[in-house]
Amino acid sequence: MMLMQNISVEHSLVTSNHRELTMDANSRNALRKYRQELIECLQIEDVLDPLYAKRAITTFDMQKVRNKPMPYQQVSTLVDTIRIRGPKSYQIFLQVLQENGYEFIASALITFKEDSSVRTLTDAEVQTILLDGGVPSRPLGFVNRPKLVMQIREALRSIKGKHGWIVLHGMGGCGKSVLAAEAVRDTRILSEAFTGGVIWCSIGQVDRSKLLIKLQNLFVRLEELHASMWQEDSDDVLPDEAHCTRKPTNIEEARDRLRSLVGHNFPSLLIVLDDVWSSEVVRAFDIQCHMLVTTRDRGVMDVVSDTVSEIPIKPGVEEDVALNILKGITHTSILPAEATAIVRECKGSPITLAMVGSLLKEHPRRWSYYLQSLKNRKFISRVRKPTCYQYETLEEALKMSVNSLDEATREKYYDLAIFEDDVSLPAKVLQVYWGAEIEDVEDLMSELSKKWLIKEEWNESRKEYFYSIHDLLLDFLRETVDNLQVRHGQFLNQYLKACHSDLRRLADDGYIFLYLTYHLNAANRGELIKRHWLDLEFIQVYIGHVGAPMLLHDYTKYEAIFHDERQRWNEFRYFVSTNVHRLAESVYDLVQLALCQPQDSTVYRQACAIASRKKGFYFDWTNRHLVPSSCLQTSKMHSGAALFASFSTDGSMAASCGSDKVVKIWSVHSADELTEITTGSSHAIRCRFSSDDRTLFVVTEDGRFSQYGLLQVDDDFYVTAKSELKVSEDRFAEVQDMTISSDDSFACFVDTKGFLHLVDTAQNKLSHKHRCHETAINCCQFSPKEKDLVLTASNDSIVKLWRVHASTEMAILLVTEYSGHSAEVVSAIFIPNSSSLVASASDYQIHVSAPPS
Repeated sequence: MMLMQNISVEHSLVTSNHRELTMDANSRNALRKYRQELIECLQIEDVLDPLYAKRAITTFDMQKVRNKPMPYQQVSTLVDTIRIRGPKSYQIFLQVLQENGYEFIASALITFKEDSSVRTLTDAEVQTILLDGGVPSRPLGFVNRPKLVMQIREALRSIKGKHGWIVLHGMGGCGKSVLAAEAVRDTRILSEAFTGGVIWCSIGQVDRSKLLIKLQNLFVRLEELHASMWQEDSDDVLPDEAHCTRKPTNIEEARDRLRSLVGHNFPSLLIVLDDVWSSEVVRAFDIQCHMLVTTRDRGVMDVVSDTVSEIPIKPGVEEDVALNILKGITHTSILPAEATAIVRECKGSPITLAMVGSLLKEHPRRWSYYLQSLKNRKFISRVRKPTCYQYETLEEALKMSVNSLDEATREKYYDLAIFEDDVSLPAKVLQVYWGAEIEDVEDLMSELSKKWLIKEEWNESRKEYFYSIHDLLLDFLRETVDNLQVRHGQFLNQYLKACHSDLRRLADDGYIFLYLTYHLNAANRGELIKRHWLDLEFIQVYIGHVGAPMLLHDYTKYEAIFHDERQRWNEFRYFVSTNVHRLAESVYDLVQLALCQPQDSTVYRQACAIASRKKGFYFDWTNRHLVPSSCLQTSKMHSGAALFASFSTDGSMAASCGSDKVVKIWSVHSADELTEITTGSSHAIRCRFSSDDRTLFVVTEDGRFSQYGLLQVDDDFYVTAKSELKVSEDRFAEVQDMTISSDDSFACFVDTKGFLHLVDTAQNKLSHKHRCHETAINCCQFSPKEKDLVLTASNDSIVKLWRVHASTEMAILLVTEYSGHSAEVVSAIFIPNSSSLVASASDYQIHVSAPPS
């Protein structure tokens, strides 16, 4: 009751403070006008807390927003709240929008001015304008991208009443044309900014003769439109010669006559130039009009002197948008586990998703097959088009961009096919590769960046440019280039030349050591791997640059190369795997560690040779052969403390959780990390695999229970889905342990207040909660033999057995208890293949107890 009074008092105080001044009508109308855009664009979590922190809304307001079940209802409630708050809250709202990535909509609200003279077009009128202008309809599986569409619309409004250019530039297939069409498919844009309508011109790659035809076609369309407008506004009959004007005969004449025609008769017309490839097209259509351009090469606009607003379109869409595209195309409401993996393999590329989706629509049972095709890179040239794209295959769409390069630049671009996916290349790597000046490399890559064939980023800390290539383009290059091994060899030869063929002298440029084994293997230079990766001096250099885990990964991945050096390979791999945690610390001397290896091993002998040449003292462990070692492998997985680990059912994987708020899944055999999951504000304390290894159950210290779907395809691992449940709302009760029943139907949690929480995993809901002990429960475990039998062990020195039933009113029933300990029981488990249990306590005793009769 007191809480509600406090909220009411705060509500009334803030209300009175903010209503000292009434929000002006223009601001209220701005919120009303852009209400739908706010609902579509705004993520409530981006703005709600900042608004509360700046006292623009009260606790009561925030709770009212959060009580709404759907995101769009939450945003709608927030907008209504801001609208009645007053000018101070409204100004804070605008500030929060600007600070959290919504500058475009903040700008629209700030610059809004009510114009009572504007007549709003009806939906039917808008549809007619779009149809007459040749604007493409929405493609199959269309999913809106509201932030980008809103940004484009605001840019279009900015050129109202003045001629200017809006340019959407991005990689082929990233959705530029769809976004442009959606931006103009808007009642307010056409009613307020472009009352003269819209004309859509598809350009493509054209020579001068085809460009003239495009200009002539636009001229004829505008002449016909002018004639029809004249007849509507006049009772007289239009003379025949007025609409039978001869066509322009050259590009310059066409530009001049279009400029005059538009300037005198269509001052509020918007022309869309779709798929522009050359600056010659832009120069020809420079008719002092409102222009919206889509292009893969932002450099085409360099010839324009008017105002140009550029909007870059990233190659991929967000994961949720990509999944909705697949849903729309395949008409599938619930997507299979493979869908998330397909989206990630497509890198969110709209054209690839459309092509995959069109195939899945015809073959709905082939999700796994098409995922495998994407992984094996068999998708670039084999996939036929869906109806909404102009290219027959993805290969054709990508080839258009590459073929537009001159021969010398194209050959350099083909050189990039040797690099791996998702790699950022320092400029100095290409300087070595091509034997060029760094300035020449930067100039060439800048041109490729303008055409969206590579991504260019300046690294401020390193003071150099880094470059990366989209996976789709890399796949295309690899399919196109037929001498990859030769190019890998040329790349390596440049580096070997610099270090006189001694890899121990190789200079680190931030790239070469990380990908050295990849290039050596691809160039078929296995003898260099064998020679250097079994050389302790090189290993010392290598670990200094990339770390021991990378070295261990190399031994596992390229094991076949060492087939005739199996004994030495085993010795080096064992040395690294058992010392990886020590080698991660600079205080450890690798030679001294190697001197602790068995005296008959190659590692030991090489260490002795190195030690004899170095100044200083080393210790030789003379009785090493008398001390057996049972350690198989040591791995450092977390940046903080490792809190818990569990094996998968088949024993090939392990999951671990740490104080760094990360859960990692890794290979037991190679110690390679397969994937990682961040747990947010609180660290995970337990993580366990399901019986089929297709789900990972995770519980965090603050009582959040999550189920993550897992999918493994060849060597790649995907987290395909997530469901989350808040198990405990008591912020003073920390979860201590989690156990999963043998059939995965139940999850049990125990906490420091003595409660056991039973969760139905299939429905992802809390089924029951029961006070099992008066003090903290330290551990719990389901019986491996009986799926409904669970034990709990507590600080009260008692171990109890319980039966759990999801369908009965009395869901958690005590079977028996064991009270032989005199101190808190810290751990208790069932003996495998038995209902007997073993418990350990702080009284220094371990008890084995028989199963209940």
